[in-house]
Amino acid sequence: MSDETEKTGEPALPLGFLQMCIDRRFHRAVQERFEAETGLATQQYWLHAEVGGSPGLAKKRREAPDYCYENFPALRDMGWSAHGSKCGGFPGRDDDYILKKLRKIVKKRIKRYRSTHHRPIVHHVFFATDEGIWYERFPPVK
Repeated sequence: MSDETEKTGEPALPLGFLQMCIDRRFHRAVQERFEAETGLATQQYWLHAEVGGSPGLAKKRREAPDYCYENFPALRDMGWSAHGSKCGGFPGRDDDYILKKLRKIVKKRIKRYRSTHHRPIVHHVFFATDEGIWYERFPPVK
């Protein structure tokens, strides 16, 4: 019996985690893309938003993803994101700089939140701009 079943009395559904910037211009578009790529409903994943998205949170806080990864075995999808088109978390920086920071932190997150034999973790990466959303999927790595 998983932690989710014990807490709710219901069978555990697949769960996810999405980290993103607080910029309202891209919130819904990133969430909708995450849901489309994972098949998860809004109630099936945690959302962690802060200025600068995943690269902005890299130095500050890992409590939210750590909590989800360590306490919920049904966690299967982890999303990491940032946006260009002027981010308040990176004043004066261009899109290439922010995307480079996102890619760097994603490599670290893939190592930190690894798959196990019974728990495959797929990592999803989103970079939103006024032109659209760039997406990359990283299959489970043990």
